[in-house]
Amino acid sequence: MMQYHQDLEKSRVLRKRIDKKLIENTLIVEEERADIVLSLFKKPFDKKVLDVGCGLGVCIKKLRELGCDVIGVDINDKGKELFGLNIIELNLNNGILPFNDKEFDTVICTDVIEHLFYPHKILREIKRVLKDDGTVIISYPNEFNIKCRVKILLGKDIGLSYFPHLSMGFISN
Repeated sequence: MMQYHQDLEKSRVLRKRIDKKLIENTLIVEEERADIVLSLFKKPFDKKVLDVGCGLGVCIKKLRELGCDVIGVDINDKGKELFGLNIIELNLNNGILPFNDKEFDTVICTDVIEHLFYPHKILREIKRVLKDDGTVIISYPNEFNIKCRVKILLGKDIGLSYFPHLSMGFISN
């Protein structure tokens, strides 16, 4: 019985270390992604913005600092817990965003669509909550990009680079 409790405690300590490392790595990726989103963002920054699949909320934090009214939705609200951000916990696979029609000037959806069972439903919802003259910033990975193909051809490990999540564009009405 004593061994069980020792193993359980070791497991808890290890899980905390893993969680901390995962959060640190996620923050690095989200920081890069947020910088790209900001470079595509139409100014002025006094807009109402929705970040669909906001993760830990780095982009929300940066946009808020620039004066935007920003809200995020994600499968978990860890960013709310960590940084006190306005994040709603929401399973996007339900395909329903809990907002009014034409409520947002800009909707951001970076590296989320590929994780959904029915991406067309959330895209329809993004269109519904976006103002007629609004802007959408969407990104998704292209695992068949030229860099990955060359690495595979040369027998090199592509690691996480086969998710070039950091190439984005924007669509405007």
